[in-house]
Amino acid sequence: AGGVTVNRVAKWDGASWSALNGPSGAGVGGDFPWVFSLAVYDDGTGAGLFAGGDFTTAGGSAVNHIAKWDGTSWSALSGPSETGMAGVSFPSVECLAVFDDGTGGTLFAGGRFLAAGGVGVNHLAQWDGASWSVLSQPSGAGMSYFVAALEVYDDGAGAMLYAGGEFTRAGVVTANRIAKWDGSQWSALAGLSGDGMNDVVWALAVYDDGGSEALYAGGSFTTAGGIAADRVAKWDGSDWTVPGGPSAIGMDSGIYAFAVYDDGTGSALYAGGWFVTAGGITVNRIARWNGAGWSALSGSSGFGTNDYIRALAVYDNGTGPALFVGGNFSMAGGQSANFIAKWDGAEWSALGVAPNDGMDGTVSALAVYDDGSGPALFAGGSFTTAGGITVNHVARWNGSEWSALDGDLGIGMDGSVRALGVYDDGSGSALYAGGYFETAGGLTVNRIARWDGNRWLPLGGPSGVGLDGNDGDYDRAVYTLSVFDDGTGNALFAGGSFATAGGVPSSRIAKWTRDPQVFADGFELGDTSGWGATQP
Repeated sequence: AGGVTVNRVAKWDGASWSALNGPSGAGVGGDFPWVFSLAVYDDGTGAGLFAGGDFTTAGGSAVNHIAKWDGTSWSALSGPSETGMAGVSFPSVECLAVFDDGTGGTLFAGGRFLAAGGVGVNHLAQWDGASWSVLSQPSGAGMSYFVAALEVYDDGAGAMLYAGGEFTRAGVVTANRIAKWDGSQWSALAGLSGDGMNDVVWALAVYDDGGSEALYAGGSFTTAGGIAADRVAKWDGSDWTVPGGPSAIGMDSGIYAFAVYDDGTGSALYAGGWFVTAGGITVNRIARWNGAGWSALSGSSGFGTNDYIRALAVYDNGTGPALFVGGNFSMAGGQSANFIAKWDGAEWSALGVAPNDGMDGTVSALAVYDDGSGPALFAGGSFTTAGGITVNHVARWNGSEWSALDGDLGIGMDGSVRALGVYDDGSGSALYAGGYFETAGGLTVNRIARWDGNRWLPLGGPSGVGLDGNDGDYDRAVYTLSVFDDGTGNALFAGGSFATAGGVPSSRIAKWTRDPQVFADGFELGDTSGWGATQP
């Protein structure tokens, strides 16, 4: 990134890129070392940046698809016998989100995995700072297929955690690719004409377009609640509608990411993905929705990007809030921008100076986290350099330069980071990372890890570390992380493609909690330092 080797995650301070270095290397690594998601989460030890993806190492340490950057080093999210995510041939963490279910904030991870820290989780898991657990009902745990997106939304009946992905079952409930969790059970989002979507939900966001807050869903689908919806739909708590009205035109291809950003003309919802048109106009993979219509992001030299977008985040590097965009592109607004770019409301710009601007590979996750040196933008993905320095799948941008997240035994991850989230487990806020990696900072973490600002740490469970388990045809991975309070305090939830969390069965979704009394498949384990599959 910016000519600096960063290895798939990098930091931008407003002027240059730098790597997130561990003692044994920068960033993340692995056979398919992509970073797909980033999220800021305080796990009780302070806010940290969490990265999820395909990677298996972070900072040279084994982490297995999810890891935490605390500002100084990478750490894994481990169970007692297993680190990170597992359970399928190629596990990954696709998304990260923070949600408070009533017991305190929790980090949620979703993706392609069946295990988290050795706990069976089925593509979605929650991390409370000490252990992983599954989101399930007594007669059915987790999801039928992978979880790609997590978001917290209050439809008037109280805040709930929403999950989107490829699944058709949540717990024991039929739920077509989207479902909500109230802290004790799953339910479908059934509109007046039908339930859920006909294809994958990749992104979720809450936005008020002038009426009231609503949940927006983006993905590959063409119907929502039984009505035509071109890859974008809006849920108001009781029914699905299409932004702009029943006859409105959406996108011509998939949406991967959402962000809400005010460029000075009012708050708007931004969507990024594969699409070239939105609302019938050419936008080139990113578009702005103001409640009335879609528009392109046009600079003086052009608009949009020349390839797909995977991540969006709002960050102020000292010159005012701006929208940062990550993906697989090499051009933004008609000018060179290697896999990451900044939109200030009027113009596009690269992060760093050519030829060392940006990364050497796809950026899949972005998150803002203060590791003790001030708020910074953290990026995760499949890259190994950021600003010209080695970072290995995860990197920190402080507004002027990129830096690596160094672990005790290495830099970054050994595989791609797909999700990042910030969660406080009671020991302070930390950054959590999920993805396809097995190591972070040289430590075995298995697809999820915690960065406390100094090092990467695993998330251990009663029978293992991280998220794992065979998920059939799906690669083991964490795709999403979210913090949610389900009534027992904030916890970290992870979704993806995995079968166990901390060695305990947890099908594709799991909860990480520091509660000394955790449950797996209805049996109290009394675990004090690892993953648990809570059975509401």
